[in-house]
Amino acid sequence: YTLDVANIYWSGKPLSEVYSMVEELAPRTVHTHMKNIGYPEELRDRKRELGYMYSTYVSPLYEGDIDLGRIVDILRDNGYDWDLCVEDESLGKYKGRELEILMRDVEHLKRILEKT
Repeated sequence: YTLDVANIYWSGKPLSEVYSMVEELAPRTVHTHMKNIGYPEELRDRKRELGYMYSTYVSPLYEGDIDLGRIVDILRDNGYDWDLCVEDESLGKYKGRELEILMRDVEHLKRILEKT
């Protein structure tokens, strides 16, 4: 199973439900897509329509609502020891800075991995 955490959030699930879904899916996960979304606070923990304003709120890994450190912990607790693939779909908002943003994404994941 390919776990795409932001797609769970993107599908309209409240942030509080994302982690329980990851717990459920983690034992079957063999691949990941790491990306993030930063909804306004009033939208984070309520049901939203599928893909609600995704292009507006998609964000770099280091800025979104999803606690990727928590996601990595859940994955590791379930035996996941594979790649964490960066899939930053916010890059279109950062014309000319794509490499800089990707490097910051990678550094963010490295810091997470050093802590766990």
